[in-house]
This record gives sequence, structure tokens and C-alpha cells, in this order.
Amino acid sequence: DVCFYLDAKSFKYKRNPLASVKCTRSRVWRKKNEGLMKGCTAKASKCGTGTKKLDVMVCISHGKGVCLVEKFNKMNGSYFTSFVGRQFPKLFAENQKRGRKLWIQDNCPSQNCKSARLAWETEGAELLKIPARSPDLNPIENVFHLAARAIDKETVEQCITKESYEDFCSRVIRTLYNIPVEVIDRTIESVDKRIS
Repeated sequence: DVCFYLDAKSFKYKRNPLASVKCTRSRVWRKKNEGLMKGCTAKASKCGTGTKKLDVMVCISHGKGVCLVEKFNKMNGSYFTSFVGRQFPKLFAENQKRGRKLWIQDNCPSQNCKSARLAWETEGAELLKIPARSPDLNPIENVFHLAARAIDKETVEQCITKESYEDFCSRVIRTLYNIPVEVIDRTIESVDKRIS
């Protein structure tokens, strides 16, 4: 019954993407029983200070794939309230499921402020809440991972050693829209197994 899954994502811009892809990645190790306990993770920018990045709001839906990618400058209550007013009527019209206006997002405070809640309630939307610190229950997180891998793969295959910020933005948005609908559908359908 979920019409769409929504989340914001930042993609880091590098002038030399090939060098960035080939460098060794760091890892954060946790104890086996630690999981995502309180205090283990926190919402914050993972790009560091002074890093140029592309911030996008992305929406996926079963049977439709990626239905919206919108670039934004700053995620706050004002932006998200405006987003709801501009995009929700169209998103619900395109992704109707049994007449319900059910949607999923993470627990970002900007997306749950009073003005944003009022805006989506005015649209008749019903938020399906997922527990805090449970990104594995929102399939859009898997889509972001697939997009990042596809961007890295394209970088290596095309040997992209120099790229403008505008070209980078276009490439990320194109990559998101090009994720096959079947892949997104399988990702959404796998959620019930993950819950079990």
C-alpha cells in the first residue's frame, strides 16, 4: 500500500573522480552484537567541511522505479514544507495504491517539523513511520548504494579523470533515473524478509 519511499542523499563531488574511486576506503568496525544501538550512529553530513556536494531528494515507487530526483541547497523545515506542497499531489497521483496516500521517509527532524506535518496532512497523506536508526527498513537506502556503485563503475570504465561540478550533477541524476524498475521492485519486495 506504500505509494512512495522518500529520502535525501548527498553525493561528494571530486575534480578527479577516478583517483577518488581507486583510493583505499576506510571501514568502521562494530562488535557483532552492537548493531545500530543508540549512540552508534548519528545523522550528519559525511562529506566533511569545505567539500562540494550534490544534495538531492529522491523518490522511488514499486512499479515506477525512480519517480523524482530534485536538487536542493539546504534541507530544513522550510524547504521540505515547500517540497510537500509542490511535489506530493503529483507523486500521489502517479503512484496511487488502493486509494491510500501512504508514504515512507526516515526520521529526519527537518522532514518531521510541524509545518511539514501540517503540509502533508493537508494533502491527506499518511506517513508510515519506521523505527529510529533503522535504515535497513527503507529500501531507498539500497537504491542509493546501487547508484553510488554505478557511478564508481562508470568512472572507472570511462576513465574520468576530470569533471566539472555541472557534469557531475548531470551524471548522478542520470544514474539515479537509469536504475532499472525491476531492481527497485525487488529491493522493495525484500523488506518483509528483512523484517522477519
